[in-house]
Amino acid sequence: MVMHNSTSVISEQIQLRRDLLNFLYQNFRKSKIYVEGEDIISSIRSDKSDVYANLRYLEGKDLVKIIWRTGGFPVAKITAAGIDLIEDESEFNRKFPVSISYDDRSIHIDNVTGDVIGVGVRGSRNIIGKTINVNREQLDNIPNEYADSLKLFVEQIKKYKIPQDQVRTVEDSINDLTKEMENLRPTEKPSIVKQKVLNSKFSILVDNVLKALPKTAEVLSSFTPLAPFSKLIGEQVEHLVKVIRNQS
Repeated sequence: MVMHNSTSVISEQIQLRRDLLNFLYQNFRKSKIYVEGEDIISSIRSDKSDVYANLRYLEGKDLVKIIWRTGGFPVAKITAAGIDLIEDESEFNRKFPVSISYDDRSIHIDNVTGDVIGVGVRGSRNIIGKTINVNREQLDNIPNEYADSLKLFVEQIKKYKIPQDQVRTVEDSINDLTKEMENLRPTEKPSIVKQKVLNSKFSILVDNVLKALPKTAEVLSSFTPLAPFSKLIGEQVEHLVKVIRNQS
């Protein structure tokens, strides 16, 4: 089956709109109302003109509110209508539908949300993605703050083409970490021993991801969503990531 270029372009724009809404929604969940345009472009990793064009589109649909500033980056937030749409999985997928592309050997299903982390479809026990598979049962048993953090993190790294032989290593690291966090209470401060174990598993995850991603400075920003883990591992995530990167 041959896919026309116009279809591919449309799919890319739909994916960008989904990414924008998801990113603004995650910031809303963190009580960060308005988000700087510079942060949006840096996180979404799309062309500035495409980001702005799609923000205007979403603004026209009353899904986002934007303050356009002359000579500077705009600031944007998701509206109540946008939040309702994100939280209604079937309606979100109807308005911004799943795209299917074909090549000689496989079918790729993109733009799925809800139970999906990254890109993919839902399985019976795992969240099965195009690049990352995360055990849903384990994810459901960790505090929402960290579950949301991991979801956003995978959304960030899915933008890179992780070599197939390294995908399993990355997903195993994530599953090992979430397994160790199962039944951890939201306000619970881990013991010193538990903290060291969590730090170790988190460090292994960071190391495996860094080995799988391109060796560029901008890759470091992909770890920003994991900032809440600083409370569990006993040190700042940003610092740990830089130390591991410099040692690898």
